[in-house]
Amino acid sequence: MSNLFNINDSKKFFSFNFIGDETYIEDIRAKISNAFLFIVSFLLIPAVAGLIYRGIDIGWKTVQVSTLAIMVFWWLVALFRNKVSHQVRSYVTVTCLYCISTTGLINLGLLSMGIPGYIACCILTAIFLGVDKSLVAAAICFGSIVAIGYGISSEIIPITINADIFNMSKGAWTATSIIFFVVMGSLILCLAGFTGALMSLIGKVQEQSAEIVESHDRLEELVNERTGELTREIEVRKAREKEIEQSEERFKSFTEIAADRYWETDENHNISFAPVLTKQTNKLGIEVIGKKAWETELVLSDEDKKSLIEKFESKEDFKGLQICWRLPTGENLYRRLSGVPFRDSNGKFAGFRLIGIVESADSMRSDIPEGQIS
Repeated sequence: MSNLFNINDSKKFFSFNFIGDETYIEDIRAKISNAFLFIVSFLLIPAVAGLIYRGIDIGWKTVQVSTLAIMVFWWLVALFRNKVSHQVRSYVTVTCLYCISTTGLINLGLLSMGIPGYIACCILTAIFLGVDKSLVAAAICFGSIVAIGYGISSEIIPITINADIFNMSKGAWTATSIIFFVVMGSLILCLAGFTGALMSLIGKVQEQSAEIVESHDRLEELVNERTGELTREIEVRKAREKEIEQSEERFKSFTEIAADRYWETDENHNISFAPVLTKQTNKLGIEVIGKKAWETELVLSDEDKKSLIEKFESKEDFKGLQICWRLPTGENLYRRLSGVPFRDSNGKFAGFRLIGIVESADSMRSDIPEGQIS
């Protein structure tokens, strides 16, 4: 029983720092309803005592007994508030307050605390259960006022307590004062708690907004930094590409200057690539691609053919091999060939890459048999 009235927990009831996430309104409502019933569990004790004192002072009626039973039930729910869910204790609270207000109207009419009780019932319903539920509560309370008012004014419902006797009763004034204090005091605390929750929520929203703005600024700063880095990287890459392009152009120019023939063969020594030679032989109607260098329509002497075959079959580097091709037109092409073998990704021989340096007839005449040149 002592745990139900643990004063040390009262700080938690009025502090919204213990809510896991204030963005969930149900958590706030549950916290407020728990705090409200915590207060009610204390204040209903003098309220019940005052009601009993009033009954002893002016006599007991059925309506008074009903009110007393409702208060005792409400006090028990407030006492064991942590054993039931927020929805259950909220519905019990507004229902008990409605019933107490209704019995007050039936008992005393407009002299009772029924109308303020109905107002408190609607406000608590809005706080605990939401505006939609409070509209239903307002409609029920309005219907009850109309029905009870019609019944009393038509003398269908008799006023059970004489107003003069009630006003002269110290117990009645005591009970009314206590009930007013319980209802309005608890209501004010609930509104204060709800306002505090909203202010706390607004504070958190402002903090989160500030964090979002700070994160946005930081992100924008990082984007600008990265953009600058990318711009520099692109500039460096463009500079490198330009250098590579210039290097390739330089290499191409040197190649064209150094050799008028550069060609490539496959693993069977068939010519597979020879752009300059192909361009020249195509004009003569001669096909060299897919043929061995010594099997084309470009005639080689037996000695040159033998030397060329030996170099290719060795599959090793060679330099300065002097040969002479004779075109069908009778023109002689003097070349000094150099070649290097190349291999595929598996290390297997894949062919030769060769260049042919243009030689003059005079520079090669001493090395070429007389029968070769005509």
